[in-house]
Amino acid sequence: MYCAKCGESQENNNYCFSCGNKLDSFLELESNPVTTDNKILKDKTKELRSGSTGWIIFAFISAILGGPVGIAMGAHYAWWGKNYDKNTKTLGYIMMIVGSISLMIVSN
Repeated sequence: MYCAKCGESQENNNYCFSCGNKLDSFLELESNPVTTDNKILKDKTKELRSGSTGWIIFAFISAILGGPVGIAMGAHYAWWGKNYDKNTKTLGYIMMIVGSISLMIVSN
């Protein structure tokens, strides 16, 4: 079973772990897996999302306090996260820079 919103594979869940969508509607994919995976991949790459405001605030606070958590979350938003929009990626780069500077200040 696949989430109808983001296309992630979900088994025996009420909500999608990837996007939080309630799984009352889902996709049953029985055709060629290669074709189906390519279709889902194309659909997922079209839709960009912004990061959660609460997590972004937490990451900035962690970065300002000199924690590696802020740096790691910045890297997630900048590089590792799935389909983040340009604004969220920019915030990720800023988190990493602020966190790195704060970590250098705190460690000296």
